[in-house]
Amino acid sequence: RAEGNLCQNYVTGVVFLDYNENGVQEPGEPYTSGTVGLEQDGQLYAEKEADEYGFVFENVPCGVYQVLLDGLPVTEVVVDAVSPPLALALPKKPARIFLPYVSRAP
Repeated sequence: RAEGNLCQNYVTGVVFLDYNENGVQEPGEPYTSGTVGLEQDGQLYAEKEADEYGFVFENVPCGVYQVLLDGLPVTEVVVDAVSPPLALALPKKPARIFLPYVSRAP
């Protein structure tokens, strides 16, 4: 939203477990938590914890931002005053658990 010469908008979204790792939320891929950050020119602008209801960054100054999820880059967004607030669905890879294979001697 632009107020005078102040250019700002909102960035909102959710984090979901991307079981098949295709980047698209599908039925059976639930919302989850994660740390979402907005970085601009290599500097962290803001960081929030997303929960099962999502996250909201309010009054974000216009510009280009790298979106981070748990410290890793996920996508890039352009915030401007004329577009609707950005709504993101950020894919999170499910944790993989590797159990050691133990051979039993006869």
